[in-house]
Amino acid sequence: MAKCERRHSSLFEISLHQPNEDTVAAMLEAERIAKDPSVKGYTDLDALLADLKK
Repeated sequence: MAKCERRHSSLFEISLHQPNEDTVAAMLEAERIAKDPSVKGYTDLDALLADLKK
């Protein structure tokens, strides 16, 4: 039986301690949107899906 060999390689770096610039920007935008009373929000999934179909 042939021996199976695993190789680990990555095209990007993963860091558990420091978010990158894009992640920080997305988090800040999400916080801004969540606090903005003029941004429409949904508590009903059917209403959300109906608006998406418009």
